Amino acid sequence: MTKAILYSYIVSIMLLLPGCGGGGTSNAVPIPMNTAIVLSATLAPGLTSTSAPIKAIQVTFVLPQTATPILNSDGTTLQIGETGLKNLNQKGTIVAGSYVPATRMVNFILESNDISTTDLGIGDIARITCDIASEAQLSAQDIQNLVYKVSGPGSVDLSGEIVPVVRIVTYQKP
Repeated sequence: MTKAILYSYIVSIMLLLPGCGGGGTSNAVPIPMNTAIVLSATLAPGLTSTSAPIKAIQVTFVLPQTATPILNSDGTTLQIGETGLKNLNQKGTIVAGSYVPATRMVNFILESNDISTTDLGIGDIARITCDIASEAQLSAQDIQNLVYKVSGPGSVDLSGEIVPVVRIVTYQKP
């Protein structure tokens, strides 16, 4: 008998749940989203690995007129963090990031956490969140002059062994 009462109580509660804000034609507020650029490094065609461990990657590119990166209050340094310039490579640290409003040039450097032993490898480097002009869309083709300067031990240039990749993502605002 007690189980029957318990089960009927649970069923009653479950039947009431759909009325708790779900469905209908209410004035639902869309979830705020951020638009970001994810920068990745892949091996050049024909390579199975780099000729030396990757110790640092300097990234530069030009944003379109419709996009502005999230900046610190000085207006030229990139805000480093979850909703600014976010490091996506656990083996490295973003040491600096800048933006030149006149040319719309973004520049940042990812360095190995331990320059003597750690290889940054390939894969995602960073995600940079941008403010996008209303009604504008950002695509990977809008990112111009994307250049990676890739360094190995002793500043050996590995840039020719890496291909820059860019994709546009959206993610929920924290």
